[in-house]
Amino acid sequence: MFDNDESGVLYLQTASVYDNPTFTPEQLEKHIAAIPEYQREMRIKGIPIFGTGAVFTIADELIRCENVYPLAHWQVVAAIDWGNVKDPTVLVIAVYDPDNDKYYVIDEYYFDQSEEARSPENLAQFILKSEYCAVPVINPHDSGMSSSANDTKGKILQRMGVNTSPALIFRNPTDSQLQITKFNNNNKSVRQIDTGLEEMRLMFNQGQLKIKESCYHWFKEKRSYYWKHNPVTNEVKPSGADHTIDASRYAVMSLINNKGCNWSDRSNMASCQFRSFDTVQFNNF
Repeated sequence: MFDNDESGVLYLQTASVYDNPTFTPEQLEKHIAAIPEYQREMRIKGIPIFGTGAVFTIADELIRCENVYPLAHWQVVAAIDWGNVKDPTVLVIAVYDPDNDKYYVIDEYYFDQSEEARSPENLAQFILKSEYCAVPVINPHDSGMSSSANDTKGKILQRMGVNTSPALIFRNPTDSQLQITKFNNNNKSVRQIDTGLEEMRLMFNQGQLKIKESCYHWFKEKRSYYWKHNPVTNEVKPSGADHTIDASRYAVMSLINNKGCNWSDRSNMASCQFRSFDTVQFNNF
């Protein structure tokens, strides 16, 4: 409104972070690094614009890694992005190295051949036959894990013996580097997509998060994953295929949220959370 005013009544004055004499060069560098790419023109230069551009602008070679050799005390977690109709179901495995405070997405499994391939029954069989059979599995909030129905995707996984439970429904960590809040109520978002994406972007830029080069679908999605402005709602949201990226977001944010298990226990079925009394009651066994 101010930018387009021709009446002469309204006055627009922009200011940039460089106009603030109290910032040191080091403070400026740290401040700018934490600002999302699509907000930088606005928040650095004071220029009101709508967001566009790639979600992850960092080059592939800077975030790609070849081999990861987890130690016994590293944390590991699995996460699912459920597909339906034409969308794939994706399972992602991520690990955390507490010695160096680094995170790695090390495996992706893409189930896209048929509705049967994307089903929770097929995914459960795959997980239970894999080396990750006892790893905690993070489900998205729409998996029906906390529903009163018994035939939801999350509950089917649980009944078949997969290590998942209502406690493993995805939530953003309560403590994070960016401390991103929802502007409408000033509360930290429980599942806000932007929170996880911006955390991951900052981790990429700081060398704290790497993606194993064998994760073909992750890098493919990255190339077409863009911020898009909706002129109706006036919101900026990510757009494009994001199934593997979503599953990796669930996994990495859940590791930050201490939802993983030791790498040495990844095949230890005796440690599975699904064997707890509360979980058995929940599933009506």
